[in-house]
Parts: sequence; C-alpha cells; structure tokens
Amino acid sequence: MIDLIGGALLAALLAALLTPIAIRVAHATGLLDRPGGWKRQARATPQLGGVAVLVACTISATLLGGGDSRLIAILAGAILLCAVGIVDDFRALRPPPRLLAEACAGGLLWASDLGWNLTVPWWVNLLLTVLWVIGIVNSFNLIDLMDGLATSVAAVALGTVGALALANHDPAMAALAFALAGAALGFLPYNTSSPARIFLGDGGSMSIGFACAALILAVLRSQPEGVSTVIVAPLLFGVPLLDMGFRIALRLSTGVTLITAGPDSLANRLGELVTTPRAIAGVAAATQLIVGGIAIAALGMTPIRAALTVATVLAVGLCAAARLQLGSRRAVLHEPETHRYEPDLHRSGADAAFIEARSSV
Repeated sequence: MIDLIGGALLAALLAALLTPIAIRVAHATGLLDRPGGWKRQARATPQLGGVAVLVACTISATLLGGGDSRLIAILAGAILLCAVGIVDDFRALRPPPRLLAEACAGGLLWASDLGWNLTVPWWVNLLLTVLWVIGIVNSFNLIDLMDGLATSVAAVALGTVGALALANHDPAMAALAFALAGAALGFLPYNTSSPARIFLGDGGSMSIGFACAALILAVLRSQPEGVSTVIVAPLLFGVPLLDMGFRIALRLSTGVTLITAGPDSLANRLGELVTTPRAIAGVAAATQLIVGGIAIAALGMTPIRAALTVATVLAVGLCAAARLQLGSRRAVLHEPETHRYEPDLHRSGADAAFIEARSSV
C-alpha cells in the first residue's frame, strides 16, 4: 500500500514538472486551442496536457508494475490513441479515423486477454470489448469541456478502480490506476488556474479514456464471472456515460446531429446553478465517488439485487438530468437569446450547424 501511495505521489510530481514543458512545446509547435464558436477561453491555450499526464503515469506505473504484460498492452493502446488525438488536435480528424483507432485499441485489449470474457462466442466478446472502449473513450472526450471537469472525474474513477484492484490482490493494475490518478491530480492545478494554462487536448482525453476502459475490464476480470459484473461495470465510469447518454437522447429528440459539438452537456445545465468551473468539477467528482462506491458494493450482491441497485442509481440520475434540462428550457423560454447562460468555462468546439439545428426546434 505504501508503494502504491508513493507511486501516485511520484506520478503527481512528474506531471507537475512535465506540464510546464508541455506548455512550452505546445506554444512552439502551435498546438493551441484557439477561441471561436463555443470556445470561450480568453486566449489560445496549449493542448498537450494529456502527454504530460501519460508520460508521468507511464514512468510511475512501470517502476511499480514491472513487466506485467497487461500493463504493457494498456499503455500501448493509450499511446496509440494519444498519438491519434494529437493529430486530431492539429488537423481536426473526421469521426471515422478516430473510431477506427478506438476499435483497433479495443481489439488490442481483446487480443491481450483483457477484454470481456463472458460465456458467449468469441466474436461477441470482441465486439463488446470494442464497443466498450469506443463508448468510454467518447464519453470521456465529451465531458472534457470545462476546466478541471474531466480530470477530476477521471481521478476519482481511477481511485475507485485502483481500490477495487487492491481488494482483488492485483498490484499491477492498482499501480497503474493510482499512478494515472496521481498524474491527473498533478496536472489539475494548471488546468483549473484562472485562466487555464493548458488543456488535456484530444490526445489526453482519448488516452486517459482508453486507460479507464481497459483498467475497468482488467480489474473486473478478477471478479467471479456473472451478471453482476456486466451490470455494475458502467457505474465505475457512471458520470461520463450518463452525460453521453443524456446528450444522445437530447439530440435525437431535437434533431441535432450527434457529431457536432455544442453546449448541451449536463455540466452546462449544472452551470446554471453552480457558476464556477471548480465547483462544477467538484460536484461531478463527488457524484462519481458516490456512484463508484455503490458499484463496488453492488459487486458483492446477488444479480437481482445488483440489477435493482443499478436501476435505482440510473433512475436517480435520469431524474436529476431531467430536472436540469427542464430548468434549462425554462431559462431559455424566459430569457433573450443573448442572455442565455454561456459562462467562460465551456471550450468545446461547435460549428454553425449546432446553432442552426437548435434554433429550428
């Protein structure tokens, strides 16, 4: 346990030291997120934060986890998606290449014996693994829209997964989870300064999202195979997945394309009640902590009790999302368009298609 705490602290220190270097490199190479559209930051901001986090995590986890083959496979997939994300930050890739890279990373997990291992044909497990990776990666990418939000939620989720790995006597996966959580926390002060000095970028959100997806699968493989594991798994990354589900449902109901960015996250709705990015990140992280704790508790339940527990959590989440959305629609109906709540903390890129689609419904 002391080694794991030391590894997390080492990763946090390395991330804190590497992030200023990433800032300078981003400025030198022009890898900056520039204001425009829904990007409301006051100035062009570096996007290489994810590289600092990943390098810090890799060094710490390798020192603690040794040559565990699972560690190598997860880090290889994370590096692959980090590279794709950096290219996307430079050139704004269309969805197909990104999805293809995510599918390949999911295939790598399955080939490394880290995918779903249910009592079904092999190709079903492969498909489930690929879909799981795509879902987790994109849910995390979507929630990376406010300073500190994605990083805080990831740190909490990784801490929960690390605790579960420790309980399952899996030191290598615990080392990786705690190292990545520590690196995220080391990066956090740079991301939550006012204004933010650096963003994760797609290279960070894709690689960290993949690592979370892989770690959840790796740790759950230590659990007895059963329905409970499948039911509970999404709760270990519950906040990003709920947010993505909310966005999909909202856009399908309003006719807005799913591939266009825009300020329709639950975090944006929460921003009408909580007016600082740090407070929003804190609420999201606390929610993830509660949901993650429930997930761990549910793993020890019978399948029926676990299903009822997950259904209850989902019902509460949907009610909260509906309440936030209802409040947002009332605000829109009663306020002029120019006064709609748009704080200077949303930085997800959006094009005119989103504005036109929203104005037509």
